[in-house]
Amino acid sequence: MVALLAASGITSAELKRLKRLDLEVGGIRPDVAIAKSGPRLARKVPIDAFALEVLTVYLAKRDEMKCTGEWLFVATAAGKPVKDDTLGQCVRDALAEVDVAAADMSPRLLRNTYCRRHLRAGKTNEQVSSLLRLSSHRTTVRIRQTIEAMCDPHENLSLP
Repeated sequence: MVALLAASGITSAELKRLKRLDLEVGGIRPDVAIAKSGPRLARKVPIDAFALEVLTVYLAKRDEMKCTGEWLFVATAAGKPVKDDTLGQCVRDALAEVDVAAADMSPRLLRNTYCRRHLRAGKTNEQVSSLLRLSSHRTTVRIRQTIEAMCDPHENLSLP
């Protein structure tokens, strides 16, 4: 779950609604299919390469499970979907495992990290907002400002 959140920028609500067949890690463009929800249209979200190995291993294990549900991530052997508190605990445990400490150790931290990673890679506010399916650029602009504030003013580093 943590790998997919960090590598796709999807929300925790989107992650909890995923079915097994929504995740495609093989082929030229690995992605996750997000179903239409309310006013948000269905879309395919690309998955960053760093997570493909762990997601491939997970899918192989998931396909071996005997549970009857179609959910991609299950909380029980009976196939019940993951709940908010379980997802939050998984994220906190994974972040603690790599010595990350923050005021907000939730899936939102992974989404914001995804945003920062793509901004630092040179993507525009518009491109990153589109990847995150944001209705405005306000969040992306705010996160870009945090990156710029962390840059050493003596370095010649400019972000687009």
